[in-house]
Amino acid sequence: MKPPFLLLIVLLVALYVPARVDAAEPLVYTGIFLNETVERGGDLALTLTVNQGQVQTRANFTALVPSSAALCGAGETAPVTLTMPFTSTFVSRDLDLGCGFDWGATYTLTSTLQANQTQLVGTFAVRNSGGSLATPAQGRFEAWRTDVAPVHERYLGTFVNTTIGAPGTVALQIQRGEQLVAGTIDFDGLPGGQVLCGGGTFVVPVAEPLRFTPDGGDRDLGCGLSGALVIELVTTDNGAQIIGTYRGGVQAGTLTLRRARVVALPALRR
Repeated sequence: MKPPFLLLIVLLVALYVPARVDAAEPLVYTGIFLNETVERGGDLALTLTVNQGQVQTRANFTALVPSSAALCGAGETAPVTLTMPFTSTFVSRDLDLGCGFDWGATYTLTSTLQANQTQLVGTFAVRNSGGSLATPAQGRFEAWRTDVAPVHERYLGTFVNTTIGAPGTVALQIQRGEQLVAGTIDFDGLPGGQVLCGGGTFVVPVAEPLRFTPDGGDRDLGCGLSGALVIELVTTDNGAQIIGTYRGGVQAGTLTLRRARVVALPALRR
């Protein structure tokens, strides 16, 4: 057994020698972005590493697929001082399928992290540089820690193509943020009836009524690009019902949907 005075020395050393401080665990967020220049959006993955008053960001912008206005962008910023908001830049080198035109482009992110670190909101700008072929753009984003991300609401209902008098079914999946709304919509004809196509994905600013043009077309068998449908939706009955209209070319119609279930997914994968 050590003499009492040696135990006292060991205790004093333990109290006065500072413990080693490891870097904080990375903060992982999933979210959505809207490229306001081309009015198209997609999924966003963000990882923040905060250490000794500095923050480093890893970002990956993934456009909706298929998309006529694809946006690629991925990279890691240098550490910057953690203020609110904080601005950082990275040079893009996105290895996702269909990318490459973005290599060398400069992305500037201006982000605000909530005090409880559950949500990240901000804006981004893309500047053509380094021989890239990226289209200069600007936009905004929202991202959430996966355990507090907005739920994905699913609505099912019917529509009537008032131009030709044909009915069908419609399905909507939607994720509502504070600034942005993302989702998918799909129109189908009744079994054994006339083939009716329409749908796609969307990311738009929060508004009432919600107005959007789906991107990507209908992927159902026998369908394809369904044209530029303009859809307007209004939420009623405390969120339990959505009614709306659509039009595109010579086609027009009405739709009514009821909330079917809530899908608790970490990210809206389309």
